[in-house]
Amino acid sequence: MSHSLKLHGKDDISWLMLRQAVQLGQDFGMFKAPRTRHHEWDQMPENVRRICTSTAWGVFILNSTISMDSQKTTNLEFPRSSLDPMNDREEDSIWTPYPQTNHEHYARKPSLVGYAMVRLANLTETIVDIQNLLFDKALDISMNEVWAKAIQLHARLEAFLESLPDTTVLGIPPVPHVLFLYIRCYQISIALFGFFLEKQDLDCLLGPSKVKKARWNQVLAAKQIARYLRLHRENFGFRQTPGTMLGPANSSAFVLVRCLSDKDSIDAFVELYRFIVSFGRRFLPAKETICKINTIIRNSEFKLPFEIVGVLSQGESECS
Repeated sequence: MSHSLKLHGKDDISWLMLRQAVQLGQDFGMFKAPRTRHHEWDQMPENVRRICTSTAWGVFILNSTISMDSQKTTNLEFPRSSLDPMNDREEDSIWTPYPQTNHEHYARKPSLVGYAMVRLANLTETIVDIQNLLFDKALDISMNEVWAKAIQLHARLEAFLESLPDTTVLGIPPVPHVLFLYIRCYQISIALFGFFLEKQDLDCLLGPSKVKKARWNQVLAAKQIARYLRLHRENFGFRQTPGTMLGPANSSAFVLVRCLSDKDSIDAFVELYRFIVSFGRRFLPAKETICKINTIIRNSEFKLPFEIVGVLSQGESECS
């Protein structure tokens, strides 16, 4: 519900509801701190403990996501139990996509829900370290020291990507929540380097070569997000795209709209913009993004390619 409220532009209510969930989780002793005497965790029935663990990680991941969007630390301890033991509990669960037409029939395949949840928790551990660096430790150290630590964290993101199954192994259609693992990781990469690119006098603080590397990493991540969203669209269409994809699409579009200098960037931007337009019919933040992007393009001196002129007309109605 908290995430749904945020997608509809009700950020304050969304945050309040999330904090209530966090407080309840803390009261029940789901997190490592504060310690409570509400329950002896080890004495719970296994199925109850498993549900509590899954719930705690869900709240923790959402808290990290919304805190990252607000440029804050998580201010929440990790769940007291790991998700790893749950990884094999859904071996027999089956997933099949909802068909786009009555004439389509998809093969049933393993759902990988447990796997995706565990890997998202793994990724969130790195995200929390990134938040602590950017929004806490960076206040007390030099920008070059922040950069050095950020490069180490980026290496962890790259290692995470390399550990995921290749999309060709996932088959057609791919499992969307596994695609989201790729997309979320690249979104965090954009945020990580965006922290530096938002600074004034960045060339003096870091030097031109590091600034160039930060921009290059952002553009690469944005193109990769567009690639995975295209794969999702080709298999499921726009209507079946979950709201969790809106944030990555927004972040990537804002990166690419300022560097439409080659065909790959143009194609990726067009893909992202179409996604955002489709989201604009459902979510207020998507409409706001469309208007901001259109303003950036109108104020730029860049001669627009035909592909972009055509796709912009799709979003004009959302800004009227």
